[in-house]
Amino acid sequence: MLNYGYFKMLQKQVITIPIAEGLDLKTDQKQVMAGKSLQLQNVRFYKTGKIQKRFGLEPLITNTSSGTLASCFAIVSDDQAMNVISPEGVYSLSPGADQWCKMSDMKDIVKVKSDFLSKSAYNHFNPDMDYNESLGLIATVYREYQEFGNLAANPEEYVTIVLEDIVTGVKKIRRLETQNTTAGPRRAQQKIMITVSNGEPCIQVFFDQILNQLRQVVLDKNLDDIVPQYTIEVILSLYKMDVCRDSSNVYLASMIGTTLKIRKYSLAGALISTYTNVLSYGLGSSLSGSTALGFSICQTSTDIHVFFIHNIVPVPNQSYIDGIGMNKTTMTTSIAETLSSGSWSTLRDIAIIANGSTIVMATTQTGAFSFDLAAVQKFTATFGASYTYIEPSILAGVTRAVVISRPFVLDGENFVVVKCPEITQPTGLVYNMDKEKFSTTFSPFGLSKSRVVQVTTASFYTGTCNSVIALGNAYTMVEKLYGVDTNTTSSYDFNANVAISKLSLNFNNDLSSGVKQKLGETNYYTNGATFSLDGRGAYESGFYLRPKIDGVTANTSGGPNPDVASKTFNYIAVYNYYNGQGEIERSIPSPAVQIVTGANTTYLVISLKSFKGSYKDNYINFELQYGTEIVLYRTTNGGSVFYRVSSVSENASPLNKIINDASPDSDIINNEILYTSGGVLESDSTPNAKFSTAGGNRLFLGGLEEEDEIAYSNKQIFGEAVSFSDFYRIRISSGASADKSPMSALGYLDGKLIIFRQNSIYFIQGDGPNDTGAGATFTDPEIVSSDVGCVDPRSVLNGPNGLMFKSRKGIYLLDRGLQTSYIGAAVEDFNLEGICSALVSDKFNEARFYTEGGNCLVYNFLFNSWSTFQVQTSVNADIWANNPVSIIGGLPVKEVEESFIDDVNPYPVFVITPWLKLSGLQDFGRIYSLNILGEFKSAHTLRVTAYYDYATNYSEVYNVLPLISDSQYQYRIHLKKQKCESIQFVIEDVNPVGESMTLSALTLEVGIKSGSMKLPATRKY
Repeated sequence: MLNYGYFKMLQKQVITIPIAEGLDLKTDQKQVMAGKSLQLQNVRFYKTGKIQKRFGLEPLITNTSSGTLASCFAIVSDDQAMNVISPEGVYSLSPGADQWCKMSDMKDIVKVKSDFLSKSAYNHFNPDMDYNESLGLIATVYREYQEFGNLAANPEEYVTIVLEDIVTGVKKIRRLETQNTTAGPRRAQQKIMITVSNGEPCIQVFFDQILNQLRQVVLDKNLDDIVPQYTIEVILSLYKMDVCRDSSNVYLASMIGTTLKIRKYSLAGALISTYTNVLSYGLGSSLSGSTALGFSICQTSTDIHVFFIHNIVPVPNQSYIDGIGMNKTTMTTSIAETLSSGSWSTLRDIAIIANGSTIVMATTQTGAFSFDLAAVQKFTATFGASYTYIEPSILAGVTRAVVISRPFVLDGENFVVVKCPEITQPTGLVYNMDKEKFSTTFSPFGLSKSRVVQVTTASFYTGTCNSVIALGNAYTMVEKLYGVDTNTTSSYDFNANVAISKLSLNFNNDLSSGVKQKLGETNYYTNGATFSLDGRGAYESGFYLRPKIDGVTANTSGGPNPDVASKTFNYIAVYNYYNGQGEIERSIPSPAVQIVTGANTTYLVISLKSFKGSYKDNYINFELQYGTEIVLYRTTNGGSVFYRVSSVSENASPLNKIINDASPDSDIINNEILYTSGGVLESDSTPNAKFSTAGGNRLFLGGLEEEDEIAYSNKQIFGEAVSFSDFYRIRISSGASADKSPMSALGYLDGKLIIFRQNSIYFIQGDGPNDTGAGATFTDPEIVSSDVGCVDPRSVLNGPNGLMFKSRKGIYLLDRGLQTSYIGAAVEDFNLEGICSALVSDKFNEARFYTEGGNCLVYNFLFNSWSTFQVQTSVNADIWANNPVSIIGGLPVKEVEESFIDDVNPYPVFVITPWLKLSGLQDFGRIYSLNILGEFKSAHTLRVTAYYDYATNYSEVYNVLPLISDSQYQYRIHLKKQKCESIQFVIEDVNPVGESMTLSALTLEVGIKSGSMKLPATRKY
């Protein structure tokens, strides 16, 4: 061999480099093994050793019966139909259909959370709150009353203030003693405002004292006095007050009789001026013994608006709405006193808000301390020189509810928080006044029913409207709560564990963040609440309320009927709903009502109270000719088993239903029996939840109002939708050494319920109870991992190897042996990108994680390799007809096999190899050429860029023009520089029109010289 010194001839060798072993972004780039890649974009693994271009995306049709789809944010699909969810509604597309069918309006998505602010053995009344964004403070005021003869010989009543820093959660509490009294609690009023004066917070509190004094106190951020409490005015016992603010002032409105006063205060709490007006009407005598009627204030840019309910004239014992406006600058009347045109029986409370040029009013219609006529109505009034009222029809509004908050506005729609005040089912609900539908329900106690006992109507309903404050898209109010008497298990102590709670209603901005499950024939979408998608629409899972039997009376007009005369019957009613898949949902049964009939009874008249506001009201099962029905059950004479006797549609007019019954016992004993017979647990309303999983034929819900609890359904059986009982709960203990991070996701693996917190994982195995609540074999939660958890429930996938999920550290695998491993190490460069959707494609053996950065991380189970799909900014994805579908740009798209364009746009394959070394990291030699082996698919330019010696400041670009006439896709590139210690290639198809090519291997022709890389003198020391 000739020796040319440094340039001596080297013996050539051929090195084959595999190309289909997937990404490796974990290892230092200089040490990544040959065969791995640093980028592998738009590539899928098809055959061992081969990569090919991913399939393309094709937009689905967008035309609907009334327009076009837009702004879709979620997709819920199965083999039968694809459902997409948009702000305009839920649309469904069946295979082969030429347009989307609108199934329903979109149900509002609300996440509910309840946090205790203050808890004591004292009775609490009439909370109010305010929030200051710049200071990050929430202030709450309420009244405490120490029960006479119970806790002290001389009971006392306080006004209590709680100031909370919403960043740190630190609370400060101060009581303002108002009066010693033996006269019982004064269910009086207190209002609070946080203002800023000279950069410092001022907490202005207005309240009335036992001795008929309207008082004010101004406090600093430590709840110390800025202005000590003093008397504003001596008041009568029957009066109302309310407060509002703008950026410059606080306005206190009070009314005694027909005299209205509006006081204007500075942000520091100093009185500036007072507006006084003696009105034509006012807060006069009570309705059938009720307390003073409703009174509310709001402000616009120029005016203060006051509306109130009175029952003085024109028609005694009828209630009217009256309104008046005051100019904020001149403190003079700006809008004349205007009486509503209609009269309403027993309007009791009112709460108002300004929405543009309209005043929106939420009113309660009910009798005094009686809620048989309870209803919530929406009034509106536009204003100019006077108010023009828009009054609801008799069928508008919602029954069996009372207003407990001010209205609030979101995306132009008006909402209010209400409660069902019935003793048998006290329930809180968020009501969309424009849609006349309930958005969600919540426990008014912040506790599940299994730990709460019944309270009296009078104590449940306070009759006042609390402030609602906006925190972005979250709305917060305070409510009065009752808990269990911890001292006794047999009776309820009225004052035991009474509390004030902060109720947070998060109208989720990220509407695509829901979790989808299918159980039986129905899809369930959980995102704050759980709602059903049954191919016909989207509606709440379960029923918010049970039916109510108003009464059973005997009719004697036709003479004695031996089938029903001189008998003892009991009646129960149940809501039934058959969904679009033919599965039935049932409500909690109503309380039983008994009647003992007389000897002359002809038939029985059963009066049923209708419940409006369900999204189920929109749907009629056209085969069965009803939507929700009220089903009536009756016992035989003196019997205890309830048999179905009749039913009536919930949707039909009138609001209150009548069923006549003269059925002989012999006609009903072969009918369907009440579903709770034999001790079967009743179907409670489905709890609010943020995420879910399905397994063991049950639906499990997490992220409840009680964050450390999991709810689970009964076992789903054919023909029935899932149902929940408040007794079906699992509590995840938080001991002193336990992970305190929030519960974040659920999964199901080989008969085990997997419970994720953000920093740990638990599991439960066994089976739940039967339908009677007995026989549960669930184990206590056991910890799997204490250093890794899940951060997003949308990332949890059940694959052939176990559960994959996104943790704070990246994508992990929980295998079938319950061991965790960092399966996503190869794509950890994407760890900072949140996962917005994920799916498993059994057809392609892939797990796909769609990130917020527009990348799709693709893991192939068969080849244990990762790649990425680019330009896939999907907000939600699913499988339809065995192919992936997703939402991109607000519209649905589907993946189409053998198509290699996204809509009309081709996309490239982009591969970056690791740094290929001749031997060791710094060995030296020549690389003469690169050989590429693959298969031609369509016209393109193959571009290869070469980089040398771990640097990118020098490169060589080679463009290869493959021809369809070439018998082989095999090309050799002669490299220019050649002498190096390492080389890296970037391979891409430029100007593609289709699939372009597949790649099988790279081959290098090299020559290696002994010794390490030769360095210049400037890099030698």
